[in-house]
Amino acid sequence: MNEMKSPASPGENSNNDAATHRFPPQMQRFANGMTRVKKDDLDKFFNFGNPMDPGKGTGEEDAIILYHNKKSLPNDKKLAYSAEYDDGKGIPLTDPQTATENCDTMNVVFTGNPGNTRQCTAIIGNFESYHIQRWMRANDKGIDPSLPLEHKSRGIASNGRSNFYAPPFNNQYTKKHWSMLRTFLENVDAVLDELKPILQKISRNNSVVILTCNHGQSALLVNFACSATRRGFDLGNILVFPSDLETKELAEGLGLTTYYDEKVITLRRVLLSLASVKYRISNFTMPSAIMHVLEYGPITVGGSKALWGQNFQSYGKRIIFWC
Repeated sequence: MNEMKSPASPGENSNNDAATHRFPPQMQRFANGMTRVKKDDLDKFFNFGNPMDPGKGTGEEDAIILYHNKKSLPNDKKLAYSAEYDDGKGIPLTDPQTATENCDTMNVVFTGNPGNTRQCTAIIGNFESYHIQRWMRANDKGIDPSLPLEHKSRGIASNGRSNFYAPPFNNQYTKKHWSMLRTFLENVDAVLDELKPILQKISRNNSVVILTCNHGQSALLVNFACSATRRGFDLGNILVFPSDLETKELAEGLGLTTYYDEKVITLRRVLLSLASVKYRISNFTMPSAIMHVLEYGPITVGGSKALWGQNFQSYGKRIIFWC
């Protein structure tokens, strides 16, 4: 590999041996330097929005910033030099503002190593992609180092085994889900008839916003409604599917339209009963299955030709789900 020699660093005697580039010219289209930033400081500065474990003392304390272009390096000459050249002092550490002050765009990649496996990460200069591929030496039985690396889906766990599989036909939970589905199918037509006039009334520009909420999450609903009202947003086309009477009364007190039906909520109680036994889930949690059941109504009423022929565009054409 040909190493590129740098000019003497700022303030350094030009007679001293020059350092080498951190990255060779074969990588200069996507790697021209790097700095470190404290992970916790970076998340606080940008507020990425996703759950973030504290980095301090975990071995994931620092994040790496790669500079694709020399113009994106920090303004500080000494820092920029240390980022671009191997000066024997390691990768320089700086703050989020300084590290990104010349970055017009920034790709953020979150990665980890669950199970502390022999994992690698490849960064390849190519057409821009916002998808992270996962390659593993694995088969149906798990990790096998003798196998070649192959592209795997996100459903494969760190041990090489799939987290998604079809349940056995005679499994006890499969049969219990049949019972839950029957509750839904026996009541869906009546529910759709009740939803029809509600959606017709609240639609705004062929749009309806669907919220699902239970009492455990009701504080977030209050925060949303108050904040949106203060900013002048029209909440008239929001339909809340509360999972309990307490939340129904609370939502209506905030001026929101609700739909609550005991026939449908019966399914929630069954789900919670099963979940509390198998997964130790409290009433704070609403299983995702009930959300799908509740949301089925507006989709069907808003877009079913069986109900509306060619006139279903009159309302409910665009439905936004906020869960």
